[in-house]
Amino acid sequence: MSRYRPGWGALPMRERCRLIVGLARELADDPPLCFLDWGVIGVAAGWREHEREGRVSRGRAPVLALMVRRKRPMASIAAARRIPPCWPVTLGQGRSRRRYQVPIDVCRLPRASAHGPRVALSNGSGREGAACVVLEDDVDWRWLLSCHHVIGDSSVDPGLVPRASLGITLRGRNGLHRLDPLRRFGLLRAGRRKCVDAALARIDPADPVGPADWSRYPHAVADTDAHWKDEARMLSPRGPIRLRFVRHHHDLTVHYLSGASAGIRELFEFHAVDAVPQGGDSGSAVLDGEGRWLGMHIAGDSRASFVLPAYVLLDPNALQARYYLSTS
Repeated sequence: MSRYRPGWGALPMRERCRLIVGLARELADDPPLCFLDWGVIGVAAGWREHEREGRVSRGRAPVLALMVRRKRPMASIAAARRIPPCWPVTLGQGRSRRRYQVPIDVCRLPRASAHGPRVALSNGSGREGAACVVLEDDVDWRWLLSCHHVIGDSSVDPGLVPRASLGITLRGRNGLHRLDPLRRFGLLRAGRRKCVDAALARIDPADPVGPADWSRYPHAVADTDAHWKDEARMLSPRGPIRLRFVRHHHDLTVHYLSGASAGIRELFEFHAVDAVPQGGDSGSAVLDGEGRWLGMHIAGDSRASFVLPAYVLLDPNALQARYYLSTS
């Protein structure tokens, strides 16, 4: 008597999304040899996209996205170099083992560029950027989170080396705040992989910065898969920008003003709905539809916003210690 074995489409949506994210992470960390034949240079997890007459629309099917430099008609590609429509995976062991065919989408690799910073630099350079959130550590120090290339002005250095002693002033709703000179930087170096474009500036207790300095502030950290939902909002210095999720990238290359580039550990790709991210938006907080913190905008590509996930920023290995979102 044959047993019914449900296929890929019968799995709950949440389980399919999580499985594809895990598969994309494995393939990014250990690319198979067939990627060389297929010309695959990046892996992501996201919604299927449909292209017609130059316009792109998003479906509701989660897919494994294989990124190539240039998409070509199938008929012009040799059979051995054609990317198949599905990737086989096996889950479980013994009688509980299940085989699934994970759908594949072939996508053009986006060119994510870190905009020049617009927090104002007190040395009079005129470059600035956005402040994301306030974090607290285990000894009750409070830190302002922003991008490595904002707090360290590292975008203009060929090696992406930060200027650790840079004076920074924050313009909040409660006025100007001068930040403590102490800094902590995530790993960001030209040519490196698994980087984290983030940094912290310690808040001076005599001149405190808090949630009241934001027009809107997250009340909690979002779930690790909350980005798959439709609604998200970037709190840019120019006002809120509505976003919709497209893909979850692993080790995507980001290009900086100096010409240097680095592979960023994980990035959510969102498409802006009603405005275009600009220079000076780097460091902006991104919230989900319930006002929870999803991550931090670090780069853009046309109408795209690339966001470092909150769970990466709160990883103790990312910024040298354990931090928590401050909501007070």
